[in-house]
Amino acid sequence: NEASLIQTTTSVKPTPQPPPLPKDIPFTVNFTATNLKYTMDMANPNSPKFTSTARVMSALLDSLLKKSSLSTAFSGCSISSFRSASSAEDTTVNAICIYKNNTATTTFNRMSMYRELSEKTNGITQLGPYNLDRNSLYVDGYNKAMPLTTPVVEVPINPVTQNPVQGGLQPKKFTINFTLTNLEYNSEAYNQTKNLIEHLLDQLFKNSSIKDYYSSCSVIQFRPVSSSSHTAVDSVCTFKVDTAAKAFSKNAVYEEFLNKTQGGTLLGNYTMDTASIYVDGYHHLDTTTAVPQGSLAFQYFFRIVNQNLLNEDHSSKEYQDMLKEINNDMNKLYQKSHLNDSFEVCVVTGLRKGSVLVDCNCYFKNRPNVNKKTVEQSFIQGTLGANWLGDKFELNEFTVTALEQQKHELPFWAIILICLAVLMVLVLLFLLCFLLAFCRRRGKGSYQVQQSAAGVYFPHLDMRKQY
Repeated sequence: NEASLIQTTTSVKPTPQPPPLPKDIPFTVNFTATNLKYTMDMANPNSPKFTSTARVMSALLDSLLKKSSLSTAFSGCSISSFRSASSAEDTTVNAICIYKNNTATTTFNRMSMYRELSEKTNGITQLGPYNLDRNSLYVDGYNKAMPLTTPVVEVPINPVTQNPVQGGLQPKKFTINFTLTNLEYNSEAYNQTKNLIEHLLDQLFKNSSIKDYYSSCSVIQFRPVSSSSHTAVDSVCTFKVDTAAKAFSKNAVYEEFLNKTQGGTLLGNYTMDTASIYVDGYHHLDTTTAVPQGSLAFQYFFRIVNQNLLNEDHSSKEYQDMLKEINNDMNKLYQKSHLNDSFEVCVVTGLRKGSVLVDCNCYFKNRPNVNKKTVEQSFIQGTLGANWLGDKFELNEFTVTALEQQKHELPFWAIILICLAVLMVLVLLFLLCFLLAFCRRRGKGSYQVQQSAAGVYFPHLDMRKQY
């Protein structure tokens, strides 16, 4: 059949490639609300005060940016932290906003966005119910009052890439803030330093125990540190996390960052201030300073309202003098209290502006009379109703929290050494038993069996050796 021999040809159209997915690109927005009083619980991202205030601020920023030039490309804003401003009554708001890098979207320009936000807040004076400090607005590190020593060329921000979602994991961004103490702030070296820091962060997490969750890191901005030449770094790192199970938290990122930077002291060739490291506003206070194992630990937060901390540099004389004085007063308080027999030590772990915010840990022997209530009552009695610490510091807004007892687990190598030691002891015991049995067997061989009319007996001496 000739018809069956006719080859038919069909044209195969190439499968059209889907357009690349838009990438999420972060930028920072910082400003100060002058009629929002800062309180200590606003430093805790899990507190009701932080949650409610952050929700309002996010909604206000979202409403502004949705009407900006970003338009539909804008994704949303989240509040990373609140800080006490130079005035104790003011609150600085740190936000991270996201827009999608569509091809149809105009390239983001921080100077243009600064002007838009300035116009939409009546010259940086009003954001909803909040009054703003007109000099406090920063967009991606840009402020109109900044000296224009650098070329007016927009610095590109590397997009935070999102790997495909695997097995229910969703991308989640964590802000990581730290201060480099051997990098002098210089806005002209932005590009080169930015690329290097991003490379160091990338290598850090790719070689960490959470490398399977890691996607990428991007440096958002560099900031000068007041009263020093140090450089503060604000970055955003993206991880793939199980948001439903909540099995991955900022604590895990924080601990891994410390482990890979020699306790938060070294990032590549850069030295760091350990106290400056925050992950999504979380900073672990050191509770292990000269503390005996098994102690009960309590964390204190209080504000000193009649003093001002002008220099937050931990190495400055002002900071050290005030820290030692507060530390001495806290120890004297409990040494004179009814818990003096159980009291061990108090350690002031940090001072912050506003007027002076104090973080302190106190440790007690694990006894029945030591609990949060008795510790708190002793503090109130020793400070005249939580009003005065010593003769100098007037107090306000204090909280006491019981810390979980730390579990001192042995490292893996120590467990192996212990097992080997036990095994060697067992081997030595076996050899010792064997030698004892062997010696007893040889001792029996020296006895001679003698036959006589009285019967068989075993003399202790070899009769042949006597005669």
